[in-house]
Amino acid sequence: MELTVSEVKQAIQTLPNEKRKEIFDWLSEEEKDARIKQEQFQTDTLRQKKTDQWLKENREKYMNQWVCVDGDRLIAHGSDGRKVYRQAKNSGIETPFMHHFVEESDWGGW
Repeated sequence: MELTVSEVKQAIQTLPNEKRKEIFDWLSEEEKDARIKQEQFQTDTLRQKKTDQWLKENREKYMNQWVCVDGDRLIAHGSDGRKVYRQAKNSGIETPFMHHFVEESDWGGW
């Protein structure tokens, strides 16, 4: 059974004040959670843009190396990806973003 917004409003209006407050508190918490998720999404998007820019600007400097980057901050780099990953984890990065710079080939395949 699906209720309309109008029916939900009518049902809420018939509730005692304590139950209405319970619903209000729940809706307020839901709104707060949605705001937090939106802010986290924006933060993650900005971090990804900074990472993309860093990778673009530092490609030649770290050619044939693994890098771990957090936003525009280099966490670790080297030729051994496992070591770079461990260094990043040891520095407190929970989920390291790893990238391996390699020469691009002009060969397009068959």
